Amino acid sequence: MSEDRLPDGADLHRQLEEIEIALYRDLYAAVPPEVADRHGIRFDQRDDGTALTAREPDHPFFNRVLGVGLRRPPDGEWIDAQIARFESIGTRRWMLQIPPHLETPGLRDALARRGLVRHRGWAKHVGVPGDRAHRGTDLRIEAIDRSRGAIFAQICVAAFGVPSSFEPWIAASVGRPQWVHFLAFDRDEPVACAALFLAGSDAVLNFAATREEARGRGA
Repeated sequence: MSEDRLPDGADLHRQLEEIEIALYRDLYAAVPPEVADRHGIRFDQRDDGTALTAREPDHPFFNRVLGVGLRRPPDGEWIDAQIARFESIGTRRWMLQIPPHLETPGLRDALARRGLVRHRGWAKHVGVPGDRAHRGTDLRIEAIDRSRGAIFAQICVAAFGVPSSFEPWIAASVGRPQWVHFLAFDRDEPVACAALFLAGSDAVLNFAATREEARGRGA
């Protein structure tokens, strides 16, 4: 994020949600049709929030609503609509990503009356240009192109424990205009991966994963 436009409070929460939506909009545009059909993967952006949904894996990361309150404030009617959305899919594990400034006593009460509970925090770490945390490493870091997308995907899938059938999806993100993907090498062996998504003057670091035998070496 650029230093001269780093907001605070509710404005920061909204900006972070917008950036995350941009990331997933592009990532979900890359999902191969056969992967989307097999897992029921969908990206649905509406005025009442942006929903990421999947029949499998039955996990909140793939079944959640973000961008809450950007266009329409959440209320009881909104909560009921989200419950109906996930019930229609058949998933049991899903979440509503509520920004802190919207988590009022009234909303918490409306959620509780419908059997929804606060699970845990969703941390987003924010920095501006010039904030640097260098750590020494004996690994070689390289930006990659599509020719090494499959290697990137294999490392990512193994580290995060998602289905191996997701590998073509992750590989398809490599080489897209708003992305820069990296691999870390131990001599000639790729052992870690990470990516940078560019959203205007903002950027998001993601997909950071390291093979178990190479962890603790600064990748």
